[in-house]
This record gives sequence, C-alpha cells and structure tokens, in this order.
Amino acid sequence: MTSTSQNSRPSAIDYYSLCRSYSCSDLPELLKQASILGKSDDFQKICPPHLEDRYFKGHKRLSAHFNSLKNAGISVSREEEISMIPAAVVNEYCDVIKSIAEYTIKSVEPPKNYNEMSAIYDLVQEVGRNKLKVEWQNVNAFHRRYDKFTKLRAQPRFILYDMWRSVTGRLTTKQSSFPILSLDKVYRPSIVPENDFLIELDYNAAEIRTLLFLMGIDQPEKDIHEFLMENVFPTGTTRDEAKRRVFSWLYDGNKSDPELEKIFNRDDILKEYFDGKSLHTPTNRHIYCDKYHALNYLLQGTTSDMLLLRASEISKILRGHKSKIYFTMHDSLVLDFSNQDAHLISKIYKEFRRTPFGNYKVNASIGKNYGALKKL
Repeated sequence: MTSTSQNSRPSAIDYYSLCRSYSCSDLPELLKQASILGKSDDFQKICPPHLEDRYFKGHKRLSAHFNSLKNAGISVSREEEISMIPAAVVNEYCDVIKSIAEYTIKSVEPPKNYNEMSAIYDLVQEVGRNKLKVEWQNVNAFHRRYDKFTKLRAQPRFILYDMWRSVTGRLTTKQSSFPILSLDKVYRPSIVPENDFLIELDYNAAEIRTLLFLMGIDQPEKDIHEFLMENVFPTGTTRDEAKRRVFSWLYDGNKSDPELEKIFNRDDILKEYFDGKSLHTPTNRHIYCDKYHALNYLLQGTTSDMLLLRASEISKILRGHKSKIYFTMHDSLVLDFSNQDAHLISKIYKEFRRTPFGNYKVNASIGKNYGALKKL
C-alpha cells in the first residue's frame, strides 16, 4: 500500500468495476446497454422514480466506504479496494444498478446507431482501465513552479471519457479524469509509455475530408490545404491563408466565400442530412440542432464517430498483444507500443487510414514521451 493523492480512485469507472465481484455475470453487458439507451453512464440520471430510494441508499453506503479509504490515504488496485468493502454493501449497490439497467432496457427503444455506440463504449471503457504512466521530471523546471502544475500532479492517472456530454458525440473528459484533452503542451513530456514508445496517428484536416466525402469528392493524397490552394483559391494564396479561410467559412453558417462555395454547397449537403430540426449523420447519429449549427455538428459528429470506430478496429488488432490504445486526442489516436509488436505498425496504419469515407491522409509520429514525438 502507498499513500498518495496522485493515485486516488476515479469514482465512475470504479463503480463499474464493482460488477466483477458481483454474482451476476451479465451485469457489465446490462450496464452497457442501459448506458447507450439512457444516453448516460450516470445511473442517478437514468434511475426511474420507483427505484430512487434504493439507489440513493446503496450509493450513500458505498460512497461512505470509498471515502473512508480515500481519507485514510489508502491507494491500492481497484480490486483490492473493492475487496475491503463489505460484500453486502457491494451487492446492495449492484442489485439496484441491475434493476435500473433492466428497467431502462425494457422501456427504451435502441437507437439506429446502437452498434456504433456499443463499439465506442467498449473503447472508452478500455482506455479508462489503463493507468497513465507519468514522469513529472520531464516537464521543464520553469513550468513546474506554477499552481497549475501542482494541481495537475494531484489528478488521477486514469482517462475517463464522457461520451454523452457533447451534443455531437465528440469525447470530453469527466471531472474525475486526468485532463488529457485540455493538457497544456508544456506538460505533454510527462506522458510516457508503459511499454517502449508512443505512436500518434493523426488525420490531416479530418473534418474537411469528411466534407469532401459528403460532396462526393475523392480524397486527395496530398495535404488538404495544398489541395485547396491548387483547386479552389487564387494563385498566390498561402497555406496559412487557405487554412484560415476554410475554417472561418466552415464554422460560421452566416459567412460566405464564393471560391469555396463553387465546390462546397452547404444547402446541397443539408438537404440530405438535415430535416430542419435534426441531423441524421452517415454514422446513424441523430442530433437535434438549428440550421446555423447543422453543418458544424454534421462534420464534427461524423468525423468523431469515424475516428473512434477506427480506433475500435485497431483495438481488435491489438488484442492479445502488449501494445494498447493509450488515449484519443481530438483527431488523433495515441498508442502505447511494445517493440515486440512492431510488425503490426503497418497494418494499424492502413486500418486507421482506411475509413468508410475514403482513404484519409494520416501523419504518424513516434517518441519516448508525448511531448517529443517525431514524424515518421
């Protein structure tokens, strides 16, 4: 045992870990189904009125035991932590969670994107089980002087994604998570692999490439901004100017750009996917929104789902190997890689590149820490 706030229990995922010590072997699958149908993995939110008293009673007793361990400065594995809690308390909580899950499954129709959400759910759970390896000495001494660094060191070492908070389905992190999505670049060197090295696979202008797909335009092999410089903008337009113009137009539904609108017609795209009140994306996601946000949400939701589903396929490739998915960061995927799995790199690269919307250009980087990645 050790005593340290750095390894304190991330509450949400540990509640799910309880099901491993519960007598009902199908509870993990019930939790997944209910979370997808209820659009939340917070069972307080999806708890029906007739089960609320049981839920709060079980939750209160369980939380009291977890808090007592935390206050005592005890930091052990999840399994050891749960073994310290009386079985009756664990079973009481799991019983009511099971009842909430079963009620939700009977009461709610599965969404059209259930299979996609199931794959993303499994990926989120997989990442959440992996403890980040952090070496704070890699951070420049100048940046270690600030309160921000002190607060970061006190964060749990687990990445707990929230797949429900964003309207588009793009992942955010829970309050009890290591803040990987908002991590300042100066602190990235602290993230190191458990294995031998990190690999980052990063899509080149992913959302613009999704826009090309929606317009029926083949994916260019080259950098997307160079493609726009050659095919859309006047001679002499720089890459930075092309990038600024396309993103400015893309995310402001009121902005007009005659050159871009020669090949990208907002109205034509929205006629197919937007009914005036909601979007139906190519990945079967249903999003309520107004017209101003429709194209932005369509591109963000579709691209996010695509990336996470590619990551899910890569997770299957890595099963039985030491290498693992470490985390996702917006349009990129970071792998904790072992030398003994080097023969899989080409296969993984091709799988990530090969999307349902065409072959996206992918930039691959490698390094010993997240702040020192070099392009391959």
